[in-house]
Amino acid sequence: MLHTLEEHATTSRVTTARVRCRARAWQVVDRRRERNSLQWHLAQHGEAPRLIASPPDDVTALPDTMRMRSRRAALTALRLAARAAAPVWWPQHLGTLPIQPESWQCVPSMAVLSGHHRRLLLADEIGMGKTIAAGVLLHELHARDADAATLVVVPAGLVRQWIDELRAGLGLQARLLDADAFRQESHHPRVVIDASRAGGCWVISLDLLRQPDVPGLLTRTPWTLLVVDEAHLAAPASARHGAVARVATVSERVLLLTGTPTAAGVHGADVLRHLGSRRGERPMMVLRRTSEGLGRPRGRRHVLAVDLAPDHRALLARLERFATRARRERGNDGLLPALVLLRRALSCPGAVARSLARRLDVLGTAGAPRQDALFSEALTDPLDEGDDEALRAPAWHDDEAEREELQALHVMAAGLSPAGRKLRAVARLLRRAREPAIVFTMYVDTLRELRRLITDRNAVVVHGQQPEALRQEAIRAFTSGAADVLLTTDASAEGLNLQARCRLVVHAEVPPSARVWAQRNGRVDRLGQCRRVHTIVMASTARGDRDALARLLESQHASDAWLAPDAAVSCRRTRLAARMLARHAIVDEAVGGRPTAAVLPARRWQRLADRIGWPRIAREVHWGHLQFSGVPLVSHRLPVLVALPHNGPSPVLWTLHAWRHVLPHAVGRAERLARRLIGWRVELGAAVAADAKRESGAPGLFDDTREPAAPSNAAPPAGLEVHFMHGGVLERRT
Repeated sequence: MLHTLEEHATTSRVTTARVRCRARAWQVVDRRRERNSLQWHLAQHGEAPRLIASPPDDVTALPDTMRMRSRRAALTALRLAARAAAPVWWPQHLGTLPIQPESWQCVPSMAVLSGHHRRLLLADEIGMGKTIAAGVLLHELHARDADAATLVVVPAGLVRQWIDELRAGLGLQARLLDADAFRQESHHPRVVIDASRAGGCWVISLDLLRQPDVPGLLTRTPWTLLVVDEAHLAAPASARHGAVARVATVSERVLLLTGTPTAAGVHGADVLRHLGSRRGERPMMVLRRTSEGLGRPRGRRHVLAVDLAPDHRALLARLERFATRARRERGNDGLLPALVLLRRALSCPGAVARSLARRLDVLGTAGAPRQDALFSEALTDPLDEGDDEALRAPAWHDDEAEREELQALHVMAAGLSPAGRKLRAVARLLRRAREPAIVFTMYVDTLRELRRLITDRNAVVVHGQQPEALRQEAIRAFTSGAADVLLTTDASAEGLNLQARCRLVVHAEVPPSARVWAQRNGRVDRLGQCRRVHTIVMASTARGDRDALARLLESQHASDAWLAPDAAVSCRRTRLAARMLARHAIVDEAVGGRPTAAVLPARRWQRLADRIGWPRIAREVHWGHLQFSGVPLVSHRLPVLVALPHNGPSPVLWTLHAWRHVLPHAVGRAERLARRLIGWRVELGAAVAADAKRESGAPGLFDDTREPAAPSNAAPPAGLEVHFMHGGVLERRT
């Protein structure tokens, strides 16, 4: 807790630098007498100051172990401390975090805290620590503003992971917004709900947010920051996009996280950049950093071509003719089930044989009605469930002819080896590799056939329909070394960190999209991987696999072309953050721990005062900062050194030679930033009021909706306040 110099002038002079209280040694920041007790502001290295009263606490002075320094060393310590605490754009509470972020993970916070970017799209490669970057900004906003209300929107499968990381890694007591939380809020007035959300970090799943009534329950709260993880899932013209856009409108700041911004196409990426925009506002800033740009070895990607058996190629050719007739007779509706069968045939014969059997069950026998359900006890994955829905759609106009063709196809598939040559090539690759590996496939049927082939390796299986306990046990066995092969569907494509255990990723078939490709590789090609990652795609020489590879490469080229002119791949903020992190280490070494001071004789003090230009009545010099009071959330800080008179009426601001002529211009920039922040708050209040009016019609007599504030030009920032901090101290000997 910091105090103004005016408050310091009314307090008693601190006579000791270090005290002992609550079985710990503390550094004295300030002391003041309040009625019958002393109010101490005590701090430890790397922690925020605490308020302690004695009595009831017992505070005893420790021997003064202040190290005496030369005049030059004391001035250097003052300069380092003042510069380190000065920039408003730097997350100054990094020292209280239990983690040490990398330089590029501080850049989003620097861009948002500077006041120049209200919305930001962080499109770093998967595994670059986007969660940590968002957590640094969340932690800083809550540290600066006790009433900040932040909302984190994540996919349903990552809700618990986000809450655990925010609590354990960043010290934020994140709370879950689910159906039970909304049900409890419904029993309280709106004012109580707003008060309960202030000062908290809330996490909600994207699937819950897209429900029709949920956005209206959130838009009455003016959110300080909205964070959307896997933002590409909010595709244009979808319920998810509409819900996120509505909440972004009433959010003061917006941070979108995605490693694949063009997953919904280039148009979808452009739509993402306009989320939460206001009239006349530019599209949001895009940050994109890659592992190669940070000096990590570039991963190697291989395509292993497999020549299919002649009978398998004949089956694929007949399925292509089946798909051609389906498109001709029923268009895209008839083509969908045919494409499902064709994709599964490219995976393995066992998968397409099982799918053909399901298709025949849906169509029924001749003269029998269609079955509504496919199968009741078969093992499926979420992706399989989507394909099974597609298998219910009719493909041809003539049901009898379609049934006969499917029976012939089923006979051909059943006559083939269930695994096929492609899966046998995967098993042969794993035998030769002799190192931990992850094998991804789209289908549980393929997973089952692959598991039967791998007998000489200790393999575990993970898929979407397993109980959570079994899935976690299989992943734990792989990460601990009890198993050396992980066979999984895309149920493990998100949220797992396996870089410490593995560097080899095998795709049993061509990935369906660039997003799936990036998510799978990102399990091992991420921050903390110290070896070169190898990715192998098993692709046959059939036309279906060749076309899938061409589409995958085209999608990647389109993504690179979109990111090239719009994204900041390498920016000066990254280099500046690296210097700031190094500077903080120097400052901690210079002014941390025991207090440092230089006590000068009166004659030397007088010569130094005349040379630098501070008042002769000054007796002490501390480091501190100027800031605007009354500015919401962020206050611009200016570095100053403060010369304190011994018994003078008021303190005198003194700056170093390099800052003396810059200070007036810096004050002007700070005032413009303060006006911008106030303007954002005004627009936010107007957006909240407009959404409330749209939700419930015209406001009633007792409606608690607040009127929007005055225009920004009518709300000038409050005056400058001087805050000082005890860093290095320069004193005159009396």
